[in-house]
Amino acid sequence: MAVVADLEQRAGVGIGGIVLYVVLFAGGIAGAAIVGNVDTDRLLVLVTMLGYGVGLLGVAVALANLPRLVRIRLASVVDGRMAATGWCRAEAPLRTPFSAEDAVLYVARVLENSVDEEPAVEDERNWSLATRRAEATPFEVRWDGRTLPVEPSDATLRPGSFEQVAATAAGDELPVHIEAGCTRIGFSRSDEAHYRFEEAVVRPREQVFVLGRERADRIHAKLVADGGFPDRVRGRVVDGVTLGGLVAGASYLGLLVAAGVL
Repeated sequence: MAVVADLEQRAGVGIGGIVLYVVLFAGGIAGAAIVGNVDTDRLLVLVTMLGYGVGLLGVAVALANLPRLVRIRLASVVDGRMAATGWCRAEAPLRTPFSAEDAVLYVARVLENSVDEEPAVEDERNWSLATRRAEATPFEVRWDGRTLPVEPSDATLRPGSFEQVAATAAGDELPVHIEAGCTRIGFSRSDEAHYRFEEAVVRPREQVFVLGRERADRIHAKLVADGGFPDRVRGRVVDGVTLGGLVAGASYLGLLVAAGVL
């Protein structure tokens, strides 16, 4: 089935870029202050410039999600398109590869870490994606008194957050059910790496979000996600613009004060 696993990747600058920006900028300010090249007034200007830049980056990250939010909001008024959040049911539910749960859609992934030291194993930055598998089955969605079948074969899948099913250290023998899941998704592991086996799942009788086109009393989905997806997208935009705008605005006022304009 030709589904695409999006894995909740966010567009835009990203939190990593913001953190790196802050660290580099703050490090430069601190270094200049230590060697005595920046007086108090100039230091205040630099600090407020840092806050202003961080605020603008936060707004930029939030606005990167705006087109997605607009598509969700306008789906109901665009001819032939629709968006619905409702309860799902499948006559032939899938079985997830690692937890063997019934599912309407799932994304399973294996994360790999080849670093031997224990602290490094605990560091999320040392884990990389080894493989993933996404799958969805035709299902029905019920909302606002309507029930329609959904065809998800060409849909992007966003089933929510991942949960760890199992983890193994280098050289450990795989549990039988995890080994069966690896065989099912065509993954062969190395004895020299640590692994985490994770799944994100939407189960029958859970809420699901569908975005697509309604034709002949059937929804041809372009996006299928867990029921909380629209609220998460809206929260990223609203919270990011609000907090980023407040930080940028306050920092800009501070910059004007430091520059003697106010």
